[in-house]
Amino acid sequence: MWHRRLGHPGPEAIRHLVGSSRGVRLLTGGSAISTIDCDACGTSKLHRQVRRAVKEALLREKPADRIAIDFHDYDEGYEGYRYTLLVTDRSSSYTWDFYLTRRTTDVLLTVITDFLTLLSTQYGARVKVIETDNEILKHPRVVSEIESRGIRLEPCAPNTQAQNGGAERIAATIKQRARAMASGAKLPDILWPEATKASTYLYNRTPTASRGWRTPYEVFHKHFWAAEAAPYARPDLSHLRAYGCKAFAMTRQAQLKQNRRQRLAPRAFIGYLVGYSSSNCFRIWNPLRDEVFTTRDVVFNEKQFFNGNLKELAEEFRYMDLQEIQERITQLIDQTNRTTIPQDADEEADEVVEDYEHAELSDIAALERGTPPPEDALYTKARFQLMTPPETPPPPSAFFTALRSTLLDVRGREHSDHPSKTSEDSKTIPPLLRWAPRTSFKAAFLAGSAQPRAQKTYKDKTKRSMDGPADCCTWADHPLSARVGWEASETTTGVGCTRKAAIDEIDLQQGASAVAEQKPESERHPRSTNTYGAQRSPLGDPWRTLPALPTSHDQLAPRNNATKAHPFAREFLEAEQSHLRGHETSRSWREVAKSEARGHQVLGCHWVYTYELDKHGRLAKFKARLVIRGDQQAKDARDTYAATLAGMSFRILMALAARFDMELLQYDAVNAFVHATLDETVFMQLPPGYRRPGVILRLQKALCGLRRSPILWQRHLEAGLRALGFSRVAGENCCWQRGQVTFFFYVDDCVLAFPREHSADAQEAINALQKRYHLEGGKDLQWFLGIEVIRDRSTRKLWLSQAVFAEKVRKLITPRADNAEAPEERAYTPMTKTELFPYDGEAAPWEINHYQKRVGTILYAAVMTRPDIAFAASRLARFNHNPGPTHHKAVERVLRYLYNTRYLCLEYGATPGSDDDTLEVASDASFADNTLDRKSSQAFAMKLFGGIVAWKANKQTTVTTSTTEAELLSLSQAAREALFASRLIGALQVQLPTESMPEAQFATPTRTQPTIQIQCDNQQTVRLVNAELVQLQTRLRHVDIHNHWLRQEIAEHRVSVAYTPSAQLMADGLTKALALPQFKIFCQQLRLSDQRALLKRNRECKLVEEDERQVAEAMKNDVWDMEARDLPDTDNMAKT
Repeated sequence: MWHRRLGHPGPEAIRHLVGSSRGVRLLTGGSAISTIDCDACGTSKLHRQVRRAVKEALLREKPADRIAIDFHDYDEGYEGYRYTLLVTDRSSSYTWDFYLTRRTTDVLLTVITDFLTLLSTQYGARVKVIETDNEILKHPRVVSEIESRGIRLEPCAPNTQAQNGGAERIAATIKQRARAMASGAKLPDILWPEATKASTYLYNRTPTASRGWRTPYEVFHKHFWAAEAAPYARPDLSHLRAYGCKAFAMTRQAQLKQNRRQRLAPRAFIGYLVGYSSSNCFRIWNPLRDEVFTTRDVVFNEKQFFNGNLKELAEEFRYMDLQEIQERITQLIDQTNRTTIPQDADEEADEVVEDYEHAELSDIAALERGTPPPEDALYTKARFQLMTPPETPPPPSAFFTALRSTLLDVRGREHSDHPSKTSEDSKTIPPLLRWAPRTSFKAAFLAGSAQPRAQKTYKDKTKRSMDGPADCCTWADHPLSARVGWEASETTTGVGCTRKAAIDEIDLQQGASAVAEQKPESERHPRSTNTYGAQRSPLGDPWRTLPALPTSHDQLAPRNNATKAHPFAREFLEAEQSHLRGHETSRSWREVAKSEARGHQVLGCHWVYTYELDKHGRLAKFKARLVIRGDQQAKDARDTYAATLAGMSFRILMALAARFDMELLQYDAVNAFVHATLDETVFMQLPPGYRRPGVILRLQKALCGLRRSPILWQRHLEAGLRALGFSRVAGENCCWQRGQVTFFFYVDDCVLAFPREHSADAQEAINALQKRYHLEGGKDLQWFLGIEVIRDRSTRKLWLSQAVFAEKVRKLITPRADNAEAPEERAYTPMTKTELFPYDGEAAPWEINHYQKRVGTILYAAVMTRPDIAFAASRLARFNHNPGPTHHKAVERVLRYLYNTRYLCLEYGATPGSDDDTLEVASDASFADNTLDRKSSQAFAMKLFGGIVAWKANKQTTVTTSTTEAELLSLSQAAREALFASRLIGALQVQLPTESMPEAQFATPTRTQPTIQIQCDNQQTVRLVNAELVQLQTRLRHVDIHNHWLRQEIAEHRVSVAYTPSAQLMADGLTKALALPQFKIFCQQLRLSDQRALLKRNRECKLVEEDERQVAEAMKNDVWDMEARDLPDTDNMAKT
């Protein structure tokens, strides 16, 4: 069967198919059919025996450096094609095919220039040499164009085709396989373009001996893809079917849902597979109508093929039982819902100019306007896929009018809930929003989207479990509430937290119904039926009471009444329109004809929907953001890296704010990226739900999702800051200062820090910034990058908490059947002392993905606020590529520990003049603790004003020969990080205490920072770096260099090293797993403390601050509409 599917390749290619491709299973144990065993191959592949030696130049050149061009003539075939132009990459043998109706200079010039543009745009490659026969030399304009691009032309001698042997040999192989495929499928000769195109497609995906049994597809794309994407360079062949097999393809009327009243009419017809447009689009030949078209909605019967008798086929189709056709369609629908055909990353690149459907609509629109088609229209259609007329095409004008009326009808149904606002909204909505065909978002865009969770009614709210797993929650639902005074019977209402006194005696379901009954039927929203609900949620899942977010625009405006719209469809549609109006105001793009994008890739886009919550975890508004498919952009040499605020820098700033009681104000840059102007030509499809045929967008501003948007926004922001008098802080690209005012940012999250006495300067700075950017906020810093900032200004203390994030790891923990935690599963420490070893077996891909996701979650917490799990995260990350059962068990333990200790917070703040009022650094190493490679573990920890600001636990890159050498390398790492931190603190205008100045001061340092003392628990290492005459005896040159560098820094009084016993060393727990008593001491040294009472008190204070004005404003904006329906007495609730 695979011999037929892959287009009749040789036996050796079949034997090596599994190792060179994905999605292939050979049930015959690797045995393959030989040429003489297949009649089609035996009659099609006979050739003369010729041996050709490989050119030495090919062994040195890279893919796309040297290409070969070859022409082939045929009798007039389908759609009038008479010529094939094959372009072959000589290094990888990857081949592109072009089909021409004419071989004129203009056509050849268009083919070659567009192909060179394709290589440059999609792969960033430039051709250096073109091998060709003498056909090119007959067209001087073509030769001139090639030479003007600096490309060397190597034509073969007259009547000596052997000199162009590479292209000739590959072309012969493609034609042989095309003959065998057409013969085996009994296709008519007129379909030679389809057979040749399919043969080329399959040749690129067939392993060859000359490439080490790798496919041309893999060799070519692996060279251009990043290293992490290399495993996916092997082509996926799971979508291939036996060439020429019977296909049941859905009709155009069924796809467009036309003629619905003809309930018994067949929804599919019989055709035959003749090619592939992509990994999930197939070329189907309808022999009765003698036409070929592209479709995705098709099922195959690989046991039946066309027998060459059209009359017999006509009789079969005419008398086919209607029930059999209905069963085939049912099978098609079930298979579509059940199976997602994988999409290769390069398949989108094949649609550089326009896909079949849009090309057809564009041509129709052009005909309606009376615009003649371009001269190279036939070539345009043939560039990457063979185009065919639409099924039973009506007159262009009538078809376009019908399409327009259908689309207007669809858009009218979307907004049928607001008949009175239709005319008013149409005046304010930009042209993009007026009407548009609703196009389903491609399955590849939604491959990673979360599926809607099972929904419960509000009746279940009184039975919620406090410890049940959850995705999101409000503060009142946090397990902390059960321990700090929130009654277990208390419930949240709608999407917000309410006072206990207002909800003790409320039946939520009856209350919602009562409120709904008081309103006219026309004003009731579908969500008032309470068809969704939630369990009591722990802290961290603020949308626990909300339905699952929509994953595509189609869920907001279903195509038929059978599909239920999202409960908040109206709100999200309004959010979409508001978002598009914002882009119109900022002139983010302009509409252009699709023909303008010739030679460029048209990127896709999709909607991302979110609930925006207030500081109490209650729904504030609905947000819809249009995200462009930047992953489809070809990679090039231009810079895409944008700096982000380092975690250490953020913690240093928090330590300074706590120590000097600085003001911290937070701002959000609204639509940050669109402030920056694009410096490249980018085309994008119209947004889903607002598309029109023949129209696309040319971007003018940086949009979310583009590769270069972050760096363009950063440059734009930096230029604005510089113009306002800010200067960059040395050592931190995302931190700027103007006088005593510090401005730091992470993409669009901005914070202003300043002493209270400089409030006027800060206000002046923010006023200047707001004139340039749309900044919202201005309140005290409470959240930054998912980290909650809690302050006690009276004691000058500050805490950083990731309780919200730690709460969410609950869903990554494997649940028990009884939803309870066994005593032996309780994790009081993150890791046991048992060493982990590599897994001898082979983990399944889904196991690897699940393990990496869990380790990534642990790593984020470990590098931000949880140094107590840093050692465990470092150990677990070493087995990311092939985790075994023991590794899954170990990561499960860390997750349970992280969840059980979710209220641990980093504490900052020191008493002026105390021992903590300085910079403390500790270094440690564990010699040869890795059994397999005998490398040592090393770590350092750094405190500023009593709070830990930096730490690291990692494995040394080399094998050391003694404990002293391992400690020395670790000490060198700690010294480098400490010197960097000291310079950053000085750049932030903070002077650390010295002997003459016992207290730290927030002022411009007048001299260098004091000597940094580093703690070390190895006396031999301390003696080695401090003594004057001691010499290190080692043959490791790099260890000797570290020793000399440390001694140099000590001699210059920049650092000093002091001995500290292991029990008092705060870095001790970063290099080894500790027992519970020692681990508790380790957490105390890091100043990690359980602050659940503080979190509870902080929330209660915030709730008291919420007044009637905010609730009234929310009601006015219809933000709390759901809460109003759930509470019968909102006024009393607000007063309470």
